[in-house]
Amino acid sequence: FIHLDADPAETLREYLGGVTGRLDGCPFHEMKLLHHYKVEERANWKAIIDAQNELYHLPYLHRRTLGHVFGKNASSKSRFTDFSLYGHHNSWSGENAPSQKLTPFKLALIETGKNAPKFDVKHKLGDINHFNLFPNTVLTLYQIGNFTSCIMYNFWPVAVDRTIWEIRYYFKEAASVRERLQQEYFKCLIREALQEDSATHENVHAGIATGAKSHIFVQDDEAPIRHFHSVLEHHLGLRCNSGNPAS
Repeated sequence: FIHLDADPAETLREYLGGVTGRLDGCPFHEMKLLHHYKVEERANWKAIIDAQNELYHLPYLHRRTLGHVFGKNASSKSRFTDFSLYGHHNSWSGENAPSQKLTPFKLALIETGKNAPKFDVKHKLGDINHFNLFPNTVLTLYQIGNFTSCIMYNFWPVAVDRTIWEIRYYFKEAASVRERLQQEYFKCLIREALQEDSATHENVHAGIATGAKSHIFVQDDEAPIRHFHSVLEHHLGLRCNSGNPAS
């Protein structure tokens, strides 16, 4: 994190607010960078953040990759188990499905993981804990069996219709060949899912760019998106009312 002021009015910890309490004790120092890449998309950066800021698309867009992984309600919809506001930032959590159809290869990886040392994260509220750090950073912690991985996104605007999506995967250093296979499998699975996201980002941007719709209505399952746009409008001075943008 960089602040251009030589004498910042607030520290990074103060800026992150309650997010730091949620992340305190997380053993980031034990996580190693496994994979790092960048994707240039023909989409506005805000549209990309919106798409990464809700959970309900998973059973549909990712039905061949991740759709079976996350928990669903009786209507086969994925829902938040928690949603919290932290000033400029927000966080949501989700849960894994209680049972899944697994191939022999996946079963072998999971059985091995059960015997691995617990790599836990304090203060987690679900199997997936997603932190949206204003303006352009996402940090996600995934709990799979006994191990936790960390994925970080940065969204770098290049033009009104182009964005660089930077992606990093972090894991605890593998203690065995099978743990290394777990990490490689997870890395490839997430990469495939993010390719599905990328294509959708560009399609959504193309639809918005037509101007066919003058307004977009955002519903309760999109509360993190509402919060992000509220904070952005306050930051740019587009809203005149005073007070905390998170209120």
